[in-house]
Amino acid sequence: MIGPIGRALINRHCGSRIALALAMLAAPMALPATAAAQTEAERSFEIPAGTLGDALRRFAEQSRIQLLYPANIVEQRQSPGVTGHMTAEQALARLLAGTGLVYRFNDATTVTLSEPVSAEDGGRVLGPVMVQGVEGSGLAGATLVNGINGSRDVTATEGTGSFTSNALTVGSKTPVPLKDVPQSLSVLTAQAIEEQAITDLTEALSRSTGVTLVQGQTSNETLFYSRGFQITSIQIDGGAPLNGRQDAFGYYPQIDMAQYDHVELLRGAAGTFNLYGDPSGTINLTRKKPLDHPQFVFEGQLGSWQKYRVVADATAPLALDGALRGRAVMSYQDNDYFYRLAHDNRLMLYGIAELDATDTTLITAGISYTRQNGRPWVGGLPRYADGTDARLPRDTAFVFPWNRFDLRTTELFGSIEQKIGEDWDAKLNVTHVSQRSAQKLGQAYGLINPYTLDGVTMSAYQLEDGTEQTSAEFTFGGKFRLFGQDQRVLVGANYMDADGSFKREHTALIAGTFDQPYTPYLGGPSYYIGSPDGSAPPIDVFNFDPSDPRYIEPPSTLLSYAYPERRQVTIGAYVNLMLTPLDRVHLNVGWRYSRFLSRKLAESYCTDPYDFFCDGLAIGDVSDSNFERLKNENFAWPPSASLLYDLTSNLTVYAGYTDIYQNQSYYVDRDLNSLPPITGGNYEVGTKWQSPNKKLNASVSVYYIEKNGIAIPDPNSYLVNPDGTINPNVQVDNKGNQYFFGLIGEGVSCCYVGGADASFISKGVDVEIAGEVLANWQVSLGYTYNDNYYRGKDLATTLYKAAGSPLVSEQPKHLFKFWTSYRLGEGRLWKSLTLGLGVQAQSSVYRNGSTCTQLLPPDDTGYSACAVPLSLIRYTQPGFAIVSGRIDYGISENWSLALNIDNILDKTYYQTIGPATTTATSNWYGEPRNVTLTVRAKW
Repeated sequence: MIGPIGRALINRHCGSRIALALAMLAAPMALPATAAAQTEAERSFEIPAGTLGDALRRFAEQSRIQLLYPANIVEQRQSPGVTGHMTAEQALARLLAGTGLVYRFNDATTVTLSEPVSAEDGGRVLGPVMVQGVEGSGLAGATLVNGINGSRDVTATEGTGSFTSNALTVGSKTPVPLKDVPQSLSVLTAQAIEEQAITDLTEALSRSTGVTLVQGQTSNETLFYSRGFQITSIQIDGGAPLNGRQDAFGYYPQIDMAQYDHVELLRGAAGTFNLYGDPSGTINLTRKKPLDHPQFVFEGQLGSWQKYRVVADATAPLALDGALRGRAVMSYQDNDYFYRLAHDNRLMLYGIAELDATDTTLITAGISYTRQNGRPWVGGLPRYADGTDARLPRDTAFVFPWNRFDLRTTELFGSIEQKIGEDWDAKLNVTHVSQRSAQKLGQAYGLINPYTLDGVTMSAYQLEDGTEQTSAEFTFGGKFRLFGQDQRVLVGANYMDADGSFKREHTALIAGTFDQPYTPYLGGPSYYIGSPDGSAPPIDVFNFDPSDPRYIEPPSTLLSYAYPERRQVTIGAYVNLMLTPLDRVHLNVGWRYSRFLSRKLAESYCTDPYDFFCDGLAIGDVSDSNFERLKNENFAWPPSASLLYDLTSNLTVYAGYTDIYQNQSYYVDRDLNSLPPITGGNYEVGTKWQSPNKKLNASVSVYYIEKNGIAIPDPNSYLVNPDGTINPNVQVDNKGNQYFFGLIGEGVSCCYVGGADASFISKGVDVEIAGEVLANWQVSLGYTYNDNYYRGKDLATTLYKAAGSPLVSEQPKHLFKFWTSYRLGEGRLWKSLTLGLGVQAQSSVYRNGSTCTQLLPPDDTGYSACAVPLSLIRYTQPGFAIVSGRIDYGISENWSLALNIDNILDKTYYQTIGPATTTATSNWYGEPRNVTLTVRAKW
């Protein structure tokens, strides 16, 4: 249900206090009609007498008509109200009786209110409105779709009922229409989130154009890919990005969407603003903001696999005649999974306050806290040792009852926005995220012997992890006149500080020796290498019993590895000029300075007095340490340049370039010197169209990405065995030090060559349509084609990837995502009825590797040798399509009931394929058919 019809968007330097109260409400559910036809449709109205502003808000909600008017004309005016069955025009006329105001239907779904025209006014009548203003003030380029529910944030999509937005910040730092940004942008609006029953960031990105999800180590972890590269840059409210790498800084983006209004996605490089960016993309999460009127939303969900979810969202003016506003959100969720025994429980609390400190100053501050306790599944499903699919049932999982992954996330944030004169403004945005996790997890490890059906054993690990990240950004921008046109400039500086010194690893939980075997319980079997019972408890993958006493929780072990210091600081500054030298011609040029600093101290600890490395040390003493200090500095001109040409007021073509500058100092050469950064470019051409009523956006783009100077292994660094053969698993530096798999310490590897003829190439096409196609019919359609591969003659000299092989074979070349909904008009049995349908389809994906394709029958010990050398193999998931649907039944003005069904056809497929190695698992099924029932109330 849509909230108030407007929000005063304050511009106090323009003479008098003027504001535009906008309401973007979905049209009555019928095909496009004339204004006359609109007014002829009768409906029930129940609007009590009271203030005119309140009466108009109720009218907009009940009629689904958008009202436009200056906010000051409803002040101090009362309405007699209206009750009964009549046309919208009749109801509006009664509401305005005695107010002295007049109305005009601009079209079937839009009405303008104004004071009567007088001779002194010079014929002044308020016409259709587009909000215009200074960038950063929350007004620049915003159109009728946004900011209509009483939010000061012009990018807010709550209450619009739309699948699109006309003001995003992800590609510009200030609110700009999608049509004016020369890169590929997508938005998942509040309406799309509600209709698809999306509850967390992983689900949100699974519905976003061009994004592929790959399951991580556990069921709690997901990696996101776009254009052949992993997305690790996460912004909040358009600020400086957080480091989203789970492996590097212990940050797990387990983000509940109840605290966010919408998700913005930029596909491609964002070098000007995000500094050391990858060309995958940038995620921008936009927080829910306080509204200028009281509103309370309750949402309850029941779903498959024991899913229970409750959301309460309250907002209201708090004091100072509405200058101080607040909002609080609580969500609680408890769910199992479609596979056995896994469980998750999550609580999220969010609070935010806004203060109009002066006529030109807006201060925002808030906090969020998330507590997540889970019993995840680790590792996924195994295959047979010869590479064939074991075809295990979809509910199969090797989850141990004592598995736990406890996560705590606290986020503090604040901002100050200051308007300076009529055309300039400044903003400071700060976010601090603190996250801690405690993990103790068991998993199945190994492959299935096709003769004996064993070979999979239990392993387990324990660690504590965490991160402290602070991101701050200051921007100053505005417009000036030149060449008879408005020109814009934006100057900014950002600071990102990531501290990952909270990771603490323990010795293996299941690691027995002959003298000290691992015994799960008193009198139980003894496990060690060479034991007749095996080296670890075996797992029968076809009849797994998690209550078997052999799988009892192993005792915690000693601390073995930690990071007393692990910090990364990135500092940047930029200037972006948005010039209009000629009518219809727009030129964007940017400059950027960036500096990268990294310090890391890793320590190993003595855990076994008989260990060679513990000679002379006590248990717990430092047995080894490694300190690294890395630094990189860069000035780029231009990091981005683009040219846009407006073919019409609704159709724009563009060509753009964004540079790529990516640190790779964690790779060192044979002298242990860091390699120079990766450089390259993101080239993109495209066209963008926006419908005349601003409710539908469409775009087509073609891109080419090239990353040059990637690190490749030094072909002369591999260990040469006494017989002259090469050991590809050991590399040797110029001092003779040997490194297994090239690892010097966590995150740093030897021995690599920089500046080689070796590149990453990614090219493709993006197509997207989102918004209102016809009255009451919303569509979101995204199609992407991507081809990514390695290129370079120097690749042939190494044991690295071959030229032409893909960067990410798990990302499909063809990816299609579609969701549509149609709202039927009021009927005898419902207040409203909305039907939704979705399809997600993709082409095949695969993983290459090597394994034994011809095993010999087992010997007396049960071991099956390989009859032939390891063979190259490819695991493939054929293309598939998943169909989803929804029906939303409006019980009354305040209550609705919705049923979502995902994977209606119950397609069986692997969402993620594991690597093709001799020990790999990591195969994860996609969700079977599932349902979610949602009851929603709004006052």
